[in-house]
Amino acid sequence: MRTDNYIIDIDSRVDSVIDFSIYSKNSSLLIQVFSGVGALGLKRVIGEVKRALPNSHIIGTTTDGEIINSSVGVEKIVISISSFQKTQLKSVSILEGKSSFHLGQEIVKQIVTNRTKLVIMFSDANSINAEELMDGVSSLNPDLMIAGGIAGNNGTFSGITLAHEDLLTLQGVVAVALDSDELQVYNDYNFNWQPIGKEFKVTKAEGNILYELDGENIIDVYAKYFGDEVVAQLPRTGIEFPLVIKRNGVNIARAMLDRNGDESLTFAGNLDIGETAQFGIGNIELILENSIMYSDKLKDRGIESFFIYSCMARRRLMPDHIHLEIEPFSKIAPVSGFFTYGEFFHSNGRNELLNQTMTYISLSESSSNLQKSNFQDSLFQENRRDVNRDSSLNTIKSLIHLVNTTVKELNSTIDELHKVQQDRDEKGKVLEESLEYASYIQRNVIPPDGKIDLFFKNYMVIWEPRDRVGGDIYFFEEFGDEAILILVDAVGHGIPGAFITMSIKAIEQSIVRRCLDIKEKSPAKILEVFDKSMKHLNSGSQIDNNVMGFDGVVLLINKVTKTIKFSGANSKLCQLTKEGEHIRWSGDKFSIGYDRRREREKIFSEIEIDIRDGDRFYVATDGFRDQIGGDRGFPFGRKKCKKLMSQIYNRPFVEQRKEFLDTLREWQKENLQTDDITLIGFEVF
Repeated sequence: MRTDNYIIDIDSRVDSVIDFSIYSKNSSLLIQVFSGVGALGLKRVIGEVKRALPNSHIIGTTTDGEIINSSVGVEKIVISISSFQKTQLKSVSILEGKSSFHLGQEIVKQIVTNRTKLVIMFSDANSINAEELMDGVSSLNPDLMIAGGIAGNNGTFSGITLAHEDLLTLQGVVAVALDSDELQVYNDYNFNWQPIGKEFKVTKAEGNILYELDGENIIDVYAKYFGDEVVAQLPRTGIEFPLVIKRNGVNIARAMLDRNGDESLTFAGNLDIGETAQFGIGNIELILENSIMYSDKLKDRGIESFFIYSCMARRRLMPDHIHLEIEPFSKIAPVSGFFTYGEFFHSNGRNELLNQTMTYISLSESSSNLQKSNFQDSLFQENRRDVNRDSSLNTIKSLIHLVNTTVKELNSTIDELHKVQQDRDEKGKVLEESLEYASYIQRNVIPPDGKIDLFFKNYMVIWEPRDRVGGDIYFFEEFGDEAILILVDAVGHGIPGAFITMSIKAIEQSIVRRCLDIKEKSPAKILEVFDKSMKHLNSGSQIDNNVMGFDGVVLLINKVTKTIKFSGANSKLCQLTKEGEHIRWSGDKFSIGYDRRREREKIFSEIEIDIRDGDRFYVATDGFRDQIGGDRGFPFGRKKCKKLMSQIYNRPFVEQRKEFLDTLREWQKENLQTDDITLIGFEVF
């Protein structure tokens, strides 16, 4: 067999790209058309191809991205022409039936014989329950291998179109059977979507429609863990955070397809009452490494063609690197395929609907092996270097590792607490101890007092999260006679804010490693690295208002030069001289990672301040001054903060800390804490 792949421009004639004469004498042609420009592009291209090759078997679909050899395209048209010498083809389209299950059975009855090695099948996302479709196929022929997937349309769930020959349809299934005694077919898949966070129990579901997790409405669950902005744009935003369930010891993802009027969600596959589910997140490093590993197993098998059907979420997770997952296969044989809303896969005597996976099929009519080579080892190293050169991707990998490790620790603790709950029947105690442990983990991220105490002559720290854990965090790193102090006020409170501080910690660790290798350290450059990294985390979100970011300050304190270099993002540094002069140094008026007003290039300024004996310095988040209280329920305010600081600055910091807290409690009275509160004061000499 032989496969030729072509890219067709929407405005170009097909015969200007493809020489149809080279295929005219072949009576066994499989043509797959993948359209990233919607139904009109699909219709025009298929019409031309069918007129030129009337005896070919054509199936096509709209896509969420197109695959051609080592490239991944968006809004392209890919035509894949496979010429067989020892394989016969039979194709069909079925637009309606009694049920998805019976439709799967009908496909088997119409085109499958005892010589069928493979059926390639595309279905629509709206009228077909793809899991029941697979069950219908398996009920009549459990050993039949199915490949393909659910059609897509660039992240929208309307306008999804299928094609069979020159017929286009918005619903149903199109399929082609490959019959042969010589055709060699091999399939496999790459998943690496890791479950993360709490385990939920499915408490109300009907087939692939989910109503409740843990007795709570599914929309409310998404709002709690991802925010109202994500919920407002479901299902588009939900595709990147699938539900991961475990069946027969294997993790299987279920991608979201639609939000229904009754506040339920439709998924690409069934969810059974009583089974557990977790949110999933892609592990980029394993995705790329496993692609190399899988292709390495295939390089000496004489493979003549690869068909790849991969989930749209993988392309959206790593848009700049998704080609690295495809590239190893293209070094072996021609590759074509598309990004789906769900993938069909055969394993262990049954066909399954998968989500978030890359599935591939290798085909060959040749019994001879290709010449062996060692190209995969060099390719692995080359791709590894490409990934490592992208610092933002490394930051995301570090973040995923940090969050997963943290969640494993929390889940382990929660498991232990559940045992306590069963013994004591004290649900409140379980929640309290779990939150306390989460607080313990976040406290371990902030620097220990002894580390700071060795550098400063005197200092104080007030760190009071509003909800036991929160979005305020600070870091201190010493480099001999120099030290970097970073104070961060992240977006959000409680658990959401705390998770953002975990990502900030991962970036800070990367910055510290970089600082060890350079002599000239710059707070402004540090803020720029933070900004670019947080923007990259936001870029994969598809949410109009980015939510990953913070306000804060970076101080570089040098005991030799007796200077402080200061840069701030919507934050200030206060200096009180020995004589009582109050000096306020202001940072730039934009935040890290996001800008509520408009997106713009951010160039951070840097101020160098001389340190004199007796000078006291203060940095703080806005929680202290914004605390509601007093007789009329007003915020404490900047003026009162300045006045209090001027009254007590010359006292020892241990007394200052007590005075700040006593004043705050007296002002707050019976009011709840408004925000996370952090205030740091220090004296260098």
